[in-house]
Amino acid sequence: MTPGRIRRNGLGIIGLVLAGVAILAAFAAPLLAPHDPLNADFTQSLKPPGTTGHPWGTDQLGRDLLSRVIYGARIALFIGLCTVLLTAVVGGVLGLLAGYFGGWPGAVLMRLVDVQLSFPFIFLAITINAIVGLGLRNIIISLAAAGWVVYARVVRGEVLSVKQREYVHAAAALGLGRGRILFRLAQKMRDELPRLAEIETRNSGKPIVESEYDLTDVATCFEYYGGLATKIHGDVLPVPDNAVSL
Repeated sequence: MTPGRIRRNGLGIIGLVLAGVAILAAFAAPLLAPHDPLNADFTQSLKPPGTTGHPWGTDQLGRDLLSRVIYGARIALFIGLCTVLLTAVVGGVLGLLAGYFGGWPGAVLMRLVDVQLSFPFIFLAITINAIVGLGLRNIIISLAAAGWVVYARVVRGEVLSVKQREYVHAAAALGLGRGRILFRLAQKMRDELPRLAEIETRNSGKPIVESEYDLTDVATCFEYYGGLATKIHGDVLPVPDNAVSL
């Protein structure tokens, strides 16, 4: 998108400004946060917004919510960036291979994409996180495993179109190996970079929003209630299996 089109798009300017403010706030967290986000003060617990010294109030442990939101922006942006990059790379490579080679591997991959797209994103992310375990790395892996399908479908569709062009058939007729042709097709994907960038921009907020649900806590609840179900029904299944069944 050219600078002129950006200036004519009022909503785009607003979104760009808000994103810039969030990024600047994350980098300047030590300067902007009024309190230590980890400092607990039980005498100040559950203060309402507007309290002196705590504009956004406090949580049950007396920690300042404004400070926690500002510092939390760092983790949220890190999760969003890592997830988008990982999904773009994995989905792009799988889509490239599925589109070029086709056959039953490509058909199986696309059926997997269709099945995965039939489930809500947050449900898949929570389920995968409950299986792989807790931690920031596993949250990123869970979100990426739930979101790679969009990129795979877009790249596969473009490769199916490009590989039918004359210069691709000419390269194959001249004896160029599949690896070199794939490399050239990957270079041709630069024409799709604006479309992929649009998808990344649109989807970059999804991991941030979903991570705000705190998948770690949600997965813990799944495991906890899965364990209760195991005790109630007398089953001996692993806890993640009970959690998914629940």
